[in-house]
Amino acid sequence: MTLCEDMLSLEDNAKIASDFALGGYCPLLDINSVSLFSEEPGKAVVQKQLSDTLGYLNELPDITQLVDEKTIKDKAGVAEVEFSQSVFIHQYIA
Repeated sequence: MTLCEDMLSLEDNAKIASDFALGGYCPLLDINSVSLFSEEPGKAVVQKQLSDTLGYLNELPDITQLVDEKTIKDKAGVAEVEFSQSVFIHQYIA
């Protein structure tokens, strides 16, 4: 189900958002981001991905301070980008 014909489904959006949370948090801890994304369709698959993502994030340490001397490299489409931690979290990920 979608709101518009050319929009991804709620299921796909939930999976992407879940995966995006990992891609936003892991680099702040300087660890490789994992993906728990599943191509398999279905409500149970989405619920499992969300649950697994929350479980994984809950096992990681809290971030209490952003250190702008550390930079994070990522890809935006085909372009390589590099940001300070605060720019990464507040302008790129948010």
